[in-house]
Amino acid sequence: MRPLAGLAIAAAALLLSACQSGSPASAPNETPISPESTSEPVRSPDQPDSIVFTLDGLEYTIDGDEGTVAFEAEPMTSFLTQLTGADPQIEDVEDWWGGGTVVAHRYSWDGASFIVFDDSTWAPTAITSPSLGGIPVSTHDGIAVGVSRERVDALDPREVWDEDGDGSFDQLGLEARTVPDTDSLSRPGERGEEFILVVISDGAVSRLQLGNDFSDL
Repeated sequence: MRPLAGLAIAAAALLLSACQSGSPASAPNETPISPESTSEPVRSPDQPDSIVFTLDGLEYTIDGDEGTVAFEAEPMTSFLTQLTGADPQIEDVEDWWGGGTVVAHRYSWDGASFIVFDDSTWAPTAITSPSLGGIPVSTHDGIAVGVSRERVDALDPREVWDEDGDGSFDQLGLEARTVPDTDSLSRPGERGEEFILVVISDGAVSRLQLGNDFSDL
């Protein structure tokens, strides 16, 4: 399969352009998860605590409650702050063409982060730890940070990008689904797809995030 060049541009722009002047958020550590922005919790006392990274948000089972936190700034900030017991560090993100204009902000916790643009509430969250607040995080297939590349390859992932050009793809896609009214940048004439982007470093998973083949940003 051919690499998805558009996604690589997006990943580089969104994940590496945050500046270094961070400031703590003002929300208190114990802010409850907003019920209006998450699915209604369901009691499941026999299930172990877990978080599943999906295309629609973070599905959780915590203390017998089950629900999904959407990739939206307010509910995700509340969830991650409550889960980790720490306020996020907030960094300005300047435009990547060198104009010096702040266009977004990066929110980060130990093991999780997202960038939200000033004119949007969408918060595509990246996971860089095998657990958050002591609760394991993985995909539905059990792919988590630290898992070997061989386990990802066994799921027949799409080849997304070979960042260092060594012939081994460093970014792989799982759980792809078609997105209506989009056009693929890598498969001319076909609908675009979104997928879970799995980033590989030193032979193991180093990051889980959202990816697609129809947008540069």
